[in-house]
Amino acid sequence: MSDFADVDATADPRTLIAYLDMSAVASGRMKHYVAAAHALRRPTKPVLDLGCGAGHDVDLLRSLGVSAVGTDVSSVMIETAAARTHVPVVRAAGEHLPFRGDAFSGCRIERVLMHVRTPETVLGEVLRCVERDGLVTIFEPDWTSLYIEGASEPWAGWLSNVEHPAIGRELGTLLDDIGFAVVDRVEERSWWSFEHFERITNLERSVDRAVAAGKINETDARRWIAEQRERAAEGLFRAELSKVLWVAKKPT
Repeated sequence: MSDFADVDATADPRTLIAYLDMSAVASGRMKHYVAAAHALRRPTKPVLDLGCGAGHDVDLLRSLGVSAVGTDVSSVMIETAAARTHVPVVRAAGEHLPFRGDAFSGCRIERVLMHVRTPETVLGEVLRCVERDGLVTIFEPDWTSLYIEGASEPWAGWLSNVEHPAIGRELGTLLDDIGFAVVDRVEERSWWSFEHFERITNLERSVDRAVAAGKINETDARRWIAEQRERAAEGLFRAELSKVLWVAKKPT
């Protein structure tokens, strides 16, 4: 299980907040694209940021003149978000949102559904809380696409420790099943140096988890890591991952 699945139970949540600070810069282009998509609709009700984390995106929405509300299951993240922005933030699980039906003009979700136990339950709650014709934007990675260019075993999806590693790729079908109308799909491909790859994946810990989960045996895993370190030392390492933005509406 990823640390982001239960932030409050981690030994040092500050490291996760620091990661979100870094990610807010690295993913800035897509974050601004999403925020602008909501702002251009001139919403008359707040936009919900489900899984608001440290508050970067509710603050971005606010800066564009969009009324927003953030929710997160973590008390640490809610405290951090409240200190960052004047936007209302509420501690709540996505499976049980404490809002009336049609309370929001839209909803944004980013890198949340890969961690939850039942994404369909969360999306059902979003469908209930968003008004008709409301915009829903969901940005999730496809960890099954993790690829190490030139490696002897290039596909490295086994490194992921999230609940739903393929959610970025599979989300369109799930949105259709829940009752949303998908209107757009934008794929972004990230390229990482070994330094970035090691930090983003928390490499050593992720390998330990993969071994413990039986995804790979320890000998093969250690040999694989040694190969990547050697290739990085020679300037040959490059990792690639697909992340997908799904844009949908609640039907009228």
